[in-house]
Amino acid sequence: MVATDFTRWKYYAPRIRCLGCVPHRGERSLTYIDPEVINAVRLEPSLRLSNLRQIFWAPWNDDMFSDISPFIGSAVTHFSIICEDDDIDVDLPQVLLSLSLHCPSIQQVNIPHYFPVDLSSLVNRWDSLTYLKCVQSSFTADGMAHLACLPNLARLDFLLLDGVHHKALSSASMCSAFPALEKLSVATAHITLITSFLDMVHSCRLRKICIYLEVAPPLPALQRFLRTLGTIRSHAIFDHLEINDGLEIHDTRYPQMNSCVVTPQDLEPLFSLKNIRHLSIDLDIVLAVDNAWLEVAASTWPHLHYLQIEDRVSPQIGPASKITPVGLPVLAHLRELQFLMVRIDTRATNWSSKLGICSTTVKTLRLDGSNIKDPLTDFRHLLDMFPRVNCVGVRGLRQEIRVAIEKMLRENKRQRLATSSASGPYVYSSSLDTKI
Repeated sequence: MVATDFTRWKYYAPRIRCLGCVPHRGERSLTYIDPEVINAVRLEPSLRLSNLRQIFWAPWNDDMFSDISPFIGSAVTHFSIICEDDDIDVDLPQVLLSLSLHCPSIQQVNIPHYFPVDLSSLVNRWDSLTYLKCVQSSFTADGMAHLACLPNLARLDFLLLDGVHHKALSSASMCSAFPALEKLSVATAHITLITSFLDMVHSCRLRKICIYLEVAPPLPALQRFLRTLGTIRSHAIFDHLEINDGLEIHDTRYPQMNSCVVTPQDLEPLFSLKNIRHLSIDLDIVLAVDNAWLEVAASTWPHLHYLQIEDRVSPQIGPASKITPVGLPVLAHLRELQFLMVRIDTRATNWSSKLGICSTTVKTLRLDGSNIKDPLTDFRHLLDMFPRVNCVGVRGLRQEIRVAIEKMLRENKRQRLATSSASGPYVYSSSLDTKI
């Protein structure tokens, strides 16, 4: 470097707010810093980026990636690791320790799922933290206590392990646990762990929970979770629930779980959450919902825009859904519903009686696992009931049936008075996960 380089650096350095690899509209804008500049910044503190706010740490710039410490300063508020895999040669715990020591104003920390690192001793310094994503990072009891007392933590994505006694932790933490929590995303082995965790959450702002289980829940544990969820402090504003166990269709690893039958009565605690807009239950259990349950759901959740009630157990294993086409017109009350995924039974349906239009807002209709008596006849009438549908999902249809349904979708599109989605109609074959 020559003298003029230092002059330019000192002019531009205070103007730099973001450093690294920034995802933008599906593309990445890369930052490259010459090794000589990195060495100069390391040796001379006056050359550091005093106003740097965001660091997107990525391995494509090897020199900068190997030593990021010169760029970590008191003004940094956002830190994210942007990396394709875990094949990197860096001391991540040391980097995070530097972040904890030198960035008192840090607000967001994003650590990819393939970096399991213990943050328990670090989070107590991050009082300004609003968002923490570390889905493979476990916490000790002390670490969880520090996490629970962060006054501004609004969004948390993390791994919840067994062995932390949450009730004892709640009374020992000397604070109202998670007072500002709004969005919670949890990967955990058993649903009992998230139930215990919810028992200690004191936030009146919690409105979104996403749960990823390793195994399907037994019925008593699921019932207790639903009862706990129905009584959370933020029940009046809570609007988003996703829960799935990540198992494949008809997974045989846990066959004993397939006998778990969830009745409409088991799901009743959800009706205390009056503001639900997104409900997705995707579990390796039997969800024996019926027309009466659907009617209550439609009247309780008028702002619902996404409804997925899906079990992944074949009808031969347990009782199938008792929802029939006759029960679908209650969806007319849902003026914002766009995605519908339920099992229906058309075997006893008399199509000679017109059921009318159920929804003019639903764009995606998925009926995987449904008992379909006559696919062509049934779908012709179902598309009359949902005239704006441009995507149909159903498992196990023959190719000629899928082609015929696609033709129906195109014909419906031509007959619509209003323009539908910009993308063309298509049919999912979810067993193959392909577009037709």
